[in-house]
Amino acid sequence: MRYVLAVTAILLLVAASANAITVHANWYNVTPGAGVTVNYDGSPEGTVAGVYVFHNVWTDPDQGWLGEVNGIIPSMQLFCVDIKQNVYSGTWTLANLASAPEDPAPKGVMSANQVTEVKRLFDVCYGPHNHGYQILDTGSGASIQYANASDAAAFQAALWEIVWETDGNTLDVSQGKLSVSGAGWGLTDTNSLGLEANQMIAYMLADTRTDPNLPVINAWVDTSNQDQILISPNGRDIPVPEPLTMAGLGMGICGLVTYIRKRRS
Repeated sequence: MRYVLAVTAILLLVAASANAITVHANWYNVTPGAGVTVNYDGSPEGTVAGVYVFHNVWTDPDQGWLGEVNGIIPSMQLFCVDIKQNVYSGTWTLANLASAPEDPAPKGVMSANQVTEVKRLFDVCYGPHNHGYQILDTGSGASIQYANASDAAAFQAALWEIVWETDGNTLDVSQGKLSVSGAGWGLTDTNSLGLEANQMIAYMLADTRTDPNLPVINAWVDTSNQDQILISPNGRDIPVPEPLTMAGLGMGICGLVTYIRKRRS
């Protein structure tokens, strides 16, 4: 029996490794974007909010998950869901939205409700149900192909609020466990950041449609790099690991440890 469990553990580990999709990307800049202050649980930090741009993106194994042409994507635009780490060029694991942010402390991954709210925010304010994937200009109520820095920063602030505010609390970027304020370069009106972000949140909350065609959102996750999310370029979702599979993996690992100890003794 111990031998069977050991073999099971090895097979599961090999399968998990084989199924993992690694994203390679070079960090470029935030464009459009603006300087803001993020205050999480009483600890304010200056950062940049907006559209995170990466260059020379490719996946390994190359399965076309990101819509690669000839194996490489020259440039991709994403949004940050991780306020506790910096962003660098490097590698991430391509994952389901429910797996982000990956760092377990101080927050942990999103709840099912937060995952739905993030998808609705993208659907209503990043591509107002025409799936044009453009940021909504709350001033005119129209979607624009190239949002200005204030619009992009407001969308990012709204996203951080949904992901990092305590689930069930009122969503308001000006107060609560997480708050975001405009206090840096690139903002045309520093007082309007919170108003615009809250307006986007209000649009999201007012969306009561039962249309199941919310955008599929993939996540780039890593324990030592900033987690990012994007609308899946080809509409393909990354499966969430099933509890049964994970239980089997844990059982197999325990069996492997037991087997090795018995062999040594």
